[in-house]
Amino acid sequence: MNVNLKQTDYSHEVELHGYKFKIRPFPAFTAMNMSGEVISFLSPLLSVIAPLLASDDTAGVMNANINTTPVSLVSGDRLEIIIRKLLVNHNNIIVEIDGSPEPLNFELANEVFCGQAQDMYVLAYEVISVNFPGIFGGLNNLFGKVGETIAKKTKLTDTAHLTQNNSVSLS
Repeated sequence: MNVNLKQTDYSHEVELHGYKFKIRPFPAFTAMNMSGEVISFLSPLLSVIAPLLASDDTAGVMNANINTTPVSLVSGDRLEIIIRKLLVNHNNIIVEIDGSPEPLNFELANEVFCGQAQDMYVLAYEVISVNFPGIFGGLNNLFGKVGETIAKKTKLTDTAHLTQNNSVSLS
């Protein structure tokens, strides 16, 4: 049986503030589990921004009755759990430290992202992109006009940031 071993392919590269990260896809069942985690986390946020994105009228956006209650369901603890699952719990990322590839674990992530915690969001986005290609474009089908707007706004970050070797650079 000749199988392309996608689970061992660290071909997606991201460079963040001098560190080169290589990402491999999750195993299929882990990816399915993570899709539920990500969707359950993003759903309250989407329910708040949906009215803003759905309106073409600036005045309508300013006067929109926005229910911010769902955002209160998003906690720092929940965010940390999801970021840990995306970045360190599944050994799906390696980072080059002084030219040597090291698995990204909790301790190393704390060191690498110290003072640059926002880069964890960028790396998490890249992990989602590797495991669910086209997810932001697929929002169009799930959420209509709101999904279409999100897909348009993320289109550049979905593909334009990739270089010829399927890598990302953010200096």
